[in-house]
Amino acid sequence: LGALLVIPAIPALTLFARRPDGVLTFWAAALAMTGSALFAAHGVIALAVFPTLADNARELLEPLGGMNRGIMLATYIAVGAVNMIGWILLGVSLWGGQAPRWATAFLLAGAVLFNLPPGPVRLFVLAIGGLLWSAALLRFAADDSLSGGTETAPMRRIRPLTPDSVDRPER
Repeated sequence: LGALLVIPAIPALTLFARRPDGVLTFWAAALAMTGSALFAAHGVIALAVFPTLADNARELLEPLGGMNRGIMLATYIAVGAVNMIGWILLGVSLWGGQAPRWATAFLLAGAVLFNLPPGPVRLFVLAIGGLLWSAALLRFAADDSLSGGTETAPMRRIRPLTPDSVDRPER
């Protein structure tokens, strides 16, 4: 769910970049959005397909089973790589821009850690990566320096521009 929710925020995140209109920022945003969409699709497969496989064809999910080798393994690696590279490039484009360095460092560290393969890497490390990444995104979301702050429109009513005949009934 988080991977889907972050996709529309990525273009806004690029406003913090050193060069928001630069080529690196564009490709970083495109890769991060693509990687996030692929990561979300991977999550749906893990939630919807894997339980059925576990009940009916457990051998496919074994460490040397069909879901962990060949084209399936290559697909999982590609999804993780695109997501990781996209977010790393986005972090690089943010470095030196208007973003706080600590938040950019959290984003970079989180992007690497939560995209590591869950087999050889402990789940605790993946969770720490997700927390770092989320903390960085929350920091960017709380920053109102590019949005104009909390100022709102004036609260007084302004009369619409209408012809006098409509505004003043004849007596």
